[in-house]
Amino acid sequence: MGEEKKFVVDAGWRMLLKELGLVPSEILKKAEIPRELFARRTVTLSVEEYFRFWLALEEVIDNPCGALILAQDVPLELFTPWMLSAFYSPNLNVCMERLNQYKKLTGPTLLNVYVNEDETIVELECLYATKLLPSFLVATNFVFFVDLVRRATKKKIKPISVTTQTQLTDKAYIKFFGVIPGKGKINRISFSKADAQRPFLTENAPISKFFESDLQQRLVDLDVDASYVNRVRSALLKLLPSRLISIKNIAKKLGVSKRTLQRRLSEESTTFQIELTQLREILARHYLIDLNMSSAEVSFLIGFDDPNSFVRAFHLWTGKTPQEVRKEKKLI
Repeated sequence: MGEEKKFVVDAGWRMLLKELGLVPSEILKKAEIPRELFARRTVTLSVEEYFRFWLALEEVIDNPCGALILAQDVPLELFTPWMLSAFYSPNLNVCMERLNQYKKLTGPTLLNVYVNEDETIVELECLYATKLLPSFLVATNFVFFVDLVRRATKKKIKPISVTTQTQLTDKAYIKFFGVIPGKGKINRISFSKADAQRPFLTENAPISKFFESDLQQRLVDLDVDASYVNRVRSALLKLLPSRLISIKNIAKKLGVSKRTLQRRLSEESTTFQIELTQLREILARHYLIDLNMSSAEVSFLIGFDDPNSFVRAFHLWTGKTPQEVRKEKKLI
């Protein structure tokens, strides 16, 4: 029965593949997966399809260090919510725990995180004991973990050890990790206690909270008892660029009446307008400061009709203009 389980494929995959000059339909064809997959509203793969996708991706990239090409220096604007939640963590330990919590949303993989007096150990395995993860998938994950931690700390963090079921022997991997990868029965990467506790310069609790709302909603998967605040935030994240963000439209998306939604939010000590305003402000700061987007771009992404309306609203939220906030960040 487990073999029939479907896993959601992040929408960012299509953009990342195109960013790398790859043709998504070519990869899907090699993997014997419908070529219109990424055109679907919800992109899902079975376990077998998921593994075929990774094998086809490795074949198309056709480079002994393909994981470095795929997972190193991924543009921040292509980060999905689970990546951003990890990136905005306070340190590596919290980052890995968040990745562990949400990893199952992205495929049949499982992270085991162990923190002891000397080091933090992260193990990557398949959810199904009878299957081995494709070596390319493992390498890509480990490269992404290390690259994310380095970007967040602004330090050349080196893992204590890297062990994979299929050894990474190419010199480029040795240079990237700073250690010689070994071969073992378990896919494992470890970091020193000092590096695991080193503060992330990217820590941002408010943004993490909003992205985690969306992730929590995915985990509960339409659970009727889920927090209405989380459900509203999740719906808003998806609909903001479309500008279809009236309480009537959000209520319709959640399958309830406008009055019911208002009542449920009131029971959670908030309102629709409060949630919309808070989300817009948090995302505006993220887009302006972290991604250095223009006011016009931000205005579109958070659902304003024109840039001037956004600038006026931003000033009401913060007492400053978008340009002033961006300039302050550069001075830090």
